[in-house]
Amino acid sequence: WELVEDTKTLIEQLNAAIRIIESGIADVVRLRSRNHPGPDFYAKERYKGREEQVFTTQTNLLCNVYHWIQNPVQKWPFAFQKCFDDPEFFCLKAEYCNWTNNPTIFKKIMVD
Repeated sequence: WELVEDTKTLIEQLNAAIRIIESGIADVVRLRSRNHPGPDFYAKERYKGREEQVFTTQTNLLCNVYHWIQNPVQKWPFAFQKCFDDPEFFCLKAEYCNWTNNPTIFKKIMVD
């Protein structure tokens, strides 16, 4: 992976992700850059400009549209909610998010 944000931004985003997990707002926080998501971005290549098709073909890709839609909460309030302001993070239910190999923080659950 290539770090595309400066160190200050990285630290802010990591700390926010940890606070989101620790507060119970979410169990998983994705850290792919919103403004610089990088190449090989299937969802963007397939659905940019055709976002509504996600609902009839691959609902689990909806969480990716925040990379190119400025205010996803306004467009899809039933799915998106802003769960952190500074830096900005959006929350969705798992049904709207596919698996990713991109940087992610997960809640740790201990099983006996």
